[in-house]
Amino acid sequence: MFHPTLKDRMYLLGILLVVFCLSVPAFAEPKISVDSLKYEFGEHWEDSQISHTFTVENTGDQELIIEKVRTS
Repeated sequence: MFHPTLKDRMYLLGILLVVFCLSVPAFAEPKISVDSLKYEFGEHWEDSQISHTFTVENTGDQELIIEKVRTS
């Protein structure tokens, strides 16, 4: 029958600690937060200049990369 020694337990604890430390960054991810997803500009002249500012914020733990922005 196997009876673990203190050395065996410390070795196992070290392995578990390394595995845990390496898996923690896997849970970190970017998260996008936008104040509003759409804005209705209403009626306007064809030549008029209109604008609206959308506030986009990364509330996650990793870098947020925004690609392929489209308008409709």
